[in-house]
Amino acid sequence: SASLVLLGVADSGRDALSVERLFVDPAQGRDVLATLRQHGHIESEVRLRAADGREFDALLAARVTRFAFEPAVIASLVDITERKRAELALADSQQRYRQLFEAESDAILLIENESGRILEANAAAARLYGYTADELRGMFNHQLSAEPEETQRVSRLTPAEVGGVVVIPLRLHRRRDGTVIPVELSVRFFELGGLRVHISAIRDIGTRLAAENALRDANARLSQQLADIEVLQASLREQAIRDGLTGL
Repeated sequence: SASLVLLGVADSGRDALSVERLFVDPAQGRDVLATLRQHGHIESEVRLRAADGREFDALLAARVTRFAFEPAVIASLVDITERKRAELALADSQQRYRQLFEAESDAILLIENESGRILEANAAAARLYGYTADELRGMFNHQLSAEPEETQRVSRLTPAEVGGVVVIPLRLHRRRDGTVIPVELSVRFFELGGLRVHISAIRDIGTRLAAENALRDANARLSQQLADIEVLQASLREQAIRDGLTGL
């Protein structure tokens, strides 16, 4: 049968099959047999060993029946090794993504393009906005905006081309406690499982803007002081000229 071919066993060798030889983990084999005895059927993913020693993952479907008036088990096996490898690779990729996502110091939101629904949020986003990550998931991006109508308008008008990157130098967002904060956004558009989404890296630029404003104010004061000095110097020169003419 196909199952024997999968196991690398000839018809003549089927009698030599045993739980200890067939299952990589004999305890798993004993659990399968116990389930068959108790329920009469089973469908489960198992790890098996072929006759040549090759290990592989399989989907086992088996049920108890009778053959020639004797108890028997009918079983089918489907090799799912490649699927399991793909699942493990995906899980590993997702874990690496999650680690990078959480390690980012900027607030990161994964947002569905069409609805603006927040699909994912990292710990930095939770700290920035004052919500838990679970609370942020399921909210909409305009709920975090201090100018929601403008946010919705920009979302509608911004070309959402896959691979495109948009930088928005200044938006006003609102924390849970009502505090308004200036933020800079870097947005990248892509597809995730057939869903058009974008990931927003959001940086609180309040401190930077305050420093820039302070520098502008200081420069303005300095310019005014220089202007005042020039006026004073001109006045002193004029006074010196008059004193020279009058001899006083």
